Amino acid sequence: MEHHAFGTTSGVVSHRERLTCQHRVKAVRTGPADEPTTNRAAAALRMAAQSLSNSKSVLGAFYRKKRYHLGTPKAITATAHKLAKILYALLNQGGTY
Repeated sequence: MEHHAFGTTSGVVSHRERLTCQHRVKAVRTGPADEPTTNRAAAALRMAAQSLSNSKSVLGAFYRKKRYHLGTPKAITATAHKLAKILYALLNQGGTY
């Protein structure tokens, strides 16, 4: 997937959210080959977000704050969202983090 196709950070995040949507509609199921797959990028971002729980970084503080106010599942999603935006900006602008 080419990162320039999205246009903005909002585009890449909305694309990631569409891929992780829980509501999938299938017309015909013929076997295990037609099982819906999970988005590996979204899973990696969620794992990275969850690993920030003990980090002393700004992102770790963001995760802990969201976890306190929203609960763990929503905090993981919000932090993964933030990580996706950072990752897109790094890929798009060619910067270092």
